[in-house]
Amino acid sequence: MYLATSTRPDTAYTVGVLARFSSNPGSAHVVALNHLFRYLQGTKELKLVYSGNVDEGEPFLTYTDADHGSKPDSGKSTGGFLVRMGGGAVSWRSKLQPVVTLSTTEAEYVEAGKEIKWMRNMLAEFGYPCSTASTLLIDNQSAIQVAKNPDHHGRMKHLDLR
Repeated sequence: MYLATSTRPDTAYTVGVLARFSSNPGSAHVVALNHLFRYLQGTKELKLVYSGNVDEGEPFLTYTDADHGSKPDSGKSTGGFLVRMGGGAVSWRSKLQPVVTLSTTEAEYVEAGKEIKWMRNMLAEFGYPCSTASTLLIDNQSAIQVAKNPDHHGRMKHLDLR
């Protein structure tokens, strides 16, 4: 868990899923854990690097992805994000979302939107307020269309509450 939360964002999703079964693991979970250990052994040279470069003239960039309704018993999605600043990852998370999202679009926006808001507030407190919109890099075509087309915003008002 330490590696996934502190130094290895590439393992966050796998560790999060395995952690759900820590109280009652099965043979498939042991196989997955051994696979994760082999991956870590083979990628020991990977590390976080901060170059000091500003990403495309922005204070930070956020990437997000989600799998809508991946937990069939509750309908909840697993969402994740990664925030880059100075050329390296400064914040990341992969977790089961606490709410049931109504669409893949909503699942993509929920956690990343909260993190962007938090990063903007933190930078403002440090004396670096963001004067332009923050960039969210996303691969969901529906989510991209919502961002580009103001006509969709009326149908997405519930996101503002989250």
